[in-house]
Amino acid sequence: MVTRFKYKFKRYAYAFMIVAIILAGFVIGLNAFRLIKYGYDPSKLVGLIATFAVSILIIVLIAPIFIASYYEVNDNNFVLRWGILKNEIPVKEITKVVHTPDKNNLTVFWGDQDNFMVISAIDVNVLDIVDALRARNKRILYQCVSSDLTQEDKQDKNKRK
Repeated sequence: MVTRFKYKFKRYAYAFMIVAIILAGFVIGLNAFRLIKYGYDPSKLVGLIATFAVSILIIVLIAPIFIASYYEVNDNNFVLRWGILKNEIPVKEITKVVHTPDKNNLTVFWGDQDNFMVISAIDVNVLDIVDALRARNKRILYQCVSSDLTQEDKQDKNKRK
């Protein structure tokens, strides 16, 4: 059984990605128009190729983020997918998950304690992810911690300023 949690970005991130895709499309269209209307100019070939390549690269890298950004827990792996980037952590190797509620982060430890990944859980119930992981590996330890500084830490921080 596969449990999938859709990653949701903040509004400004969506706005940035949409603007980037629109601008890249505009640059491709403008250069295509200039190429058709004014013809091929050998002295501007490198700039034209670079502009097309960068614009296409922007679209290829950003567009999949809208489509394929999620966390997935399947029988074998905990999959973290962000566009074309993918990371798989074997569920049987996960030893501990630490939830930081005030930041809404989940830190996943696996293998020896040197391996960990911090994931942001915007609009995702972190406890559902933990439950899905623990349903497949009962040995996973769950810990909930606060990232608030203690009063002494705040005083030390203020002294250093």
